[in-house]
Amino acid sequence: MELQRTLNSQRAGIWALRISQFIPPRMGHWLANRVASWISTRKDLPLVRAIRLNQWVARGCGLNSVELDRASLAVLQHIASSYYTLFRHIDQPDWLRNQVVLSPQVESLITESQNNRNGLVIAGVHMGNFDLLMQAAAWRGLKALAISLPEDTENIQAVEWQHQFRRQAGLEILPASLSNFRRAIRHLKDGGMVLTGVDRPIPSPKQRPLFLGFPASVPIHYIPLALEADVPLVLLASVHATDGHDLILSSDQIKMRRFKDHQKEILWNAECVLEAAAGFIQPNPEQWLISQPVWPEMIHEMP
Repeated sequence: MELQRTLNSQRAGIWALRISQFIPPRMGHWLANRVASWISTRKDLPLVRAIRLNQWVARGCGLNSVELDRASLAVLQHIASSYYTLFRHIDQPDWLRNQVVLSPQVESLITESQNNRNGLVIAGVHMGNFDLLMQAAAWRGLKALAISLPEDTENIQAVEWQHQFRRQAGLEILPASLSNFRRAIRHLKDGGMVLTGVDRPIPSPKQRPLFLGFPASVPIHYIPLALEADVPLVLLASVHATDGHDLILSSDQIKMRRFKDHQKEILWNAECVLEAAAGFIQPNPEQWLISQPVWPEMIHEMP
């Protein structure tokens, strides 16, 4: 557990930032892969167990133990390389503009965000290089109020340290709370955009929508936001392409469906959003970056 705390700590992030800015790309990616390979052998780590579980479900619950080892290693290598790339170029917006390719839908979304005419919930899927997505979208001019993890989240100091980079790029980030949800709803009703995530697990959720075929411990706060403000939702995801660029993609707008039963209304809409999120994850499961168990009760079922 001591290693797990170290890997998740702010201190580890600071050291990774310093090293990444010192060593050249060829050596940096080699070192990232070596560190990832070493971590992947520690199957007792909650980090590794969670990644193995998430990959097992994302890939249809059909992998054997050896195949799952390979899948877990691929995810850890992708995470390590992504952090190296992010930290290496964190203060280089011109590099980001050349590295990150936006789909026409995303270009249009960013332009719309500057007009404050059409409220929209933007829900991020933790794919590709998620933080690079955040930086690039902000540097390109995305104007959105971001709702992050609650202040009592484990490792909140490390999370807040990451938020510093996002704020430097121009994003306004608020921790999840009742008062900030109310502020977000007002912002949406005034024509603004609100950015949040859909797939990072939360403890003891009140509702567990189906995600990749099973009830999942993921947040659904974005649905009440969209319903209360009467606005649609779009998903954003980043995918690292074979040509070396990072692509930012979006779904079509997802409009909320109304039901007389409010709980059914929230669950049905959440499952529609998560079905669209699965459409980003399943073609590139090795680029899905979630390192907490999304289906914790299934962790003993995997090989």
